[in-house]
Amino acid sequence: SKDEPGKGPDAAIEFVGTHYANTLLHKIETSLGLEMDSPEAFNSTLMCVRKGGRIALMGAYSGLMNHVNVGALMNKGLTVRSGCVPTQRYW
Repeated sequence: SKDEPGKGPDAAIEFVGTHYANTLLHKIETSLGLEMDSPEAFNSTLMCVRKGGRIALMGAYSGLMNHVNVGALMNKGLTVRSGCVPTQRYW
């Protein structure tokens, strides 16, 4: 199965960000102010890293994010480190 130990990378960097919703659900939630960021890229990262792996979450996240796959995070025992990137300073 895809969740076997040793399957997938040991670590991943999620640097895509969450400002662009891909699904209709997230577009509706964003337009109604129920969500500020879309978790689609973060959820993909959670699913691809092996059990016990590490994720670096970087970018310009602004606030609320619904539908994060917390079950995968907890069941796989992942370590998540995060930080905000000062994009405007370098843009």
